[in-house]
Formats: sequence, structure tokens, C-alpha cells
Amino acid sequence: MLAPPPARMLQFGKPPSRRSKDGSRTFRFAAMVSSPSLKRRWSIRLAVVVAALLAALVAAELGVRAWRAVQGRAYSPSAMKAQGESLLQPMLGNAVAVGEHTELRLERDATISHPYYGWEEDVHQYRWIDWQLGEARVQPLARFRVALVGGSVAAGFGTYCTETFETRVAASQPALGKPVALSNHAHGGFKQPQQLNVVTFLLSLGYRPDLVINLDGFNELALGLQNWEAGTCEVFPAKFAWAPFGSSRVGDREYLAFAASMSGLTTRASDLLYGVVAAGAHRSALVGELTLQRLRSLRAAWQNDWDGIHAYLAESEGNEAWRGPKPATSEAESLRRCVENWRDSSITLDAACRAHGIAYLHALQPTMHDRGSKPVHPDEKDLDEVGEVWRRAVEQGYPLLRQEARELQRRGVRFLDLTDCFQDRSDPLYEDGLHFGQQGHELLAERMAPVVAEILYERLSPSEER
Repeated sequence: MLAPPPARMLQFGKPPSRRSKDGSRTFRFAAMVSSPSLKRRWSIRLAVVVAALLAALVAAELGVRAWRAVQGRAYSPSAMKAQGESLLQPMLGNAVAVGEHTELRLERDATISHPYYGWEEDVHQYRWIDWQLGEARVQPLARFRVALVGGSVAAGFGTYCTETFETRVAASQPALGKPVALSNHAHGGFKQPQQLNVVTFLLSLGYRPDLVINLDGFNELALGLQNWEAGTCEVFPAKFAWAPFGSSRVGDREYLAFAASMSGLTTRASDLLYGVVAAGAHRSALVGELTLQRLRSLRAAWQNDWDGIHAYLAESEGNEAWRGPKPATSEAESLRRCVENWRDSSITLDAACRAHGIAYLHALQPTMHDRGSKPVHPDEKDLDEVGEVWRRAVEQGYPLLRQEARELQRRGVRFLDLTDCFQDRSDPLYEDGLHFGQQGHELLAERMAPVVAEILYERLSPSEER
């Protein structure tokens, strides 16, 4: 027979033992746990653990902020969001073709091939062109029409800085007498002669702007040299965007596995960043740093898939169609070809505009790795995602572009060097190794506006001058 429960258990309010079905005695432990003194003891212990955790989190938060302050990079929630979006942007902004007739764009837009300049990022662009042509016929002299072409930097300028640019141009020359309208025909990933082909296509449709601005330079060098490394002609469109439209492997099982993995990584990264921001957790430096670390990990995995999918396409049979003419035999020769393509395409574009009575302005964009163009802020170093090939292309190629700019001017091409636009700015402007944010675009607008106003003023007829 079992002994009765100890007195110390009974004094905690334990009920007497009871018999189980097999005749043995059992005791209820739950009653002991419900003892007021034991509850108090557990509550104190729990409070101590919670307080220790909170103290550790506060210490970690203060430590992260102090560490960043020592480095001269005080934590900012808005800067954290910008860094996260910079990491996310390439994942959202690159096309991956799926199947013979349809394309999957990771940001769910419809990228389609174009017969004259490679690809079109949005079919709605055609409707925009139709609207412009119609308006030009109805109100041919209502405003100055300025067409912008170039790569992703130009596209960003046309997207985020149109109103600022138009206002600054009008303010620079009040005698213009009518408003200025900027039309954005730039495309991410474009390089010459794609800008030339875009303008030629628009001219063939009857589009007649007063001025064409070509804002370029980086892509002609970086993407041209990247093509060369991949065994593709430097003058051909960027291989990473062009290859999917010319490879027989697009749509097969392995390709779709890469595409599905990339799409999943993009979704996870997007949900993470915007979930943290929506919850307001990005106000914490600790949460912000951990989120950015995770985003970098997802971005690296996505980049591995991106490299893998294009290596897979490059191995496909019958890929000569998208390799183009034979590339240069050395990197130095390849870079020279890139520079000559930039120069000659601009001369031809200027001639095409002149033939239709249209003014042309060629502007050389700034970029982070052009030596001496800007003091690099520590936050900009953290965001620098430019690979070694692109870095070499800029460091070696930009001085060559400036040399060839003199030849452009000698040939009568109006040229504007914007590479020193950020020379006196030590604050962070770049969102990655290439693109800059709103403030950077506004600095470009400030520099470009007086030049554009002067060109447009020259186009006024005597009856229009005030």
C-alpha cells in the first residue's frame, strides 16, 4: 500500500490521493502548481526572464546605433527602406521569357520583343505613342515637345523628375511663352544603337518633337563589355535581356525551374521588406539591420539563379542569332568598340534629327565609379552592387567617352557633360552603384534645364518671340 502524501504537499492545498482504475493511488500535481506562493515564485522568475530579454534587445538596439554612428552612418528608417528597395529593384525589374509567345516579368509587367530595338517593357507604351501623335496633329504648337531616350538612368529621370524638369526649363527662359512637355522613351538596359533605333521608329510614325535628349554612357560601356565577356557582339543589345528572345531553351523544364525559383525569391524578399515597413518595425535599427542582411542573402540567391539561367541559355545550340558578329579579340579592343559605337550612334542620331528639323542634345550621365565624380558616402558603399566587369568598364571607359565628346562637338553635336554633377556632394545620392534617387535626378534637372531652355528658345519663330 502506498504511503500517504507528505505533509508539505498537503499544506500547499494538495487534495488527498485518489485511486486510479488499477487500484493504485495518484496525486494531483495541478493543485500544487495553483498554489499562490508557487504562482508568485514563477511570476517573479518569468518577469526576470522577460526583463533580461528586453534589456538585451535594448542593449543590442543601442549597440547597432552606436556602431553606425561611429562609422558616420546614423541609422535612418527611410534610408533602410531605400536600401531594401535598392536590393529588391533588380529582382523586380528584369524580364524572364517563358514559352514561345508569352513572357513572365518578375514584376508582373508584360515585356515583349520589338522588331526594331530589341524589346518593349510595356505594351501600353504603344498607346502612349498613339496619344502623342494624335495630340501633335490637333495642337501642333501648344507646347514644346521634348523626347528623352537612354537606359535605366534616363528612364528614372523621366519617371521621377518630369515635372521638376519642365518647371525648371520654363523658369530658365520665361520668354519661351509656352509650356514644356517631356516624353519618356527611355528603357532600362538600353544602349546604343537602341536609342537611335527608338528615335528612327518614332520618326517613321510621324512623331516630331522639338528636341531629343539622349542621356547615356554607362550602359554602352558596362553592358557592351559584359557582352564581350559572354562571347556576344559588343554592339548587340545587352545579352541578359536579349538572349531569352533568341534561345531554343526558353520554356523547357530546367529554364522554368530557374524562373520559378527566382520568382519565389522575389516574392519572399518583397513580402519581408514591405511587411517590416508596414508594421513599423523598420524604425528599429536592430530589426532594420537584420532585415537588410536577410534581403542581401535572398538577393544573392536570386543572382545565382539569374547567372545560372543565362549560362544555361548560352549553352543552347543554334545561339549564333543572338551572339551577333564576332566580338573583339581583347578587352582593350572591345572597350574601344563600345566607345566608338557610343560616338558613331550619337552622330547618326544627330543627323536623323537634323533631317527632320529637330534639335538634339547628347548628355553623358554621371556614375559612381567614374573616378573623381563624387565623394562616395559609406551608405553608398553598402549599396554598391556593381560587378567587376562593370567597374572596369566605367573606370577605363569614361575617360575615353570624354575624349570622344570633343569629336562629337567638332561634328556639330550639342553635348553636355554631366559626370561632375555630383562632384561637390558628399551626402548619399546613389541607391546602388549606378542609379540615384530623387535628389540626384533633381540635380541633373538643375544642370540640364538652362541648356534645354536655350535650345528651345533658338527654335522660336520671330513671331513667337516675346
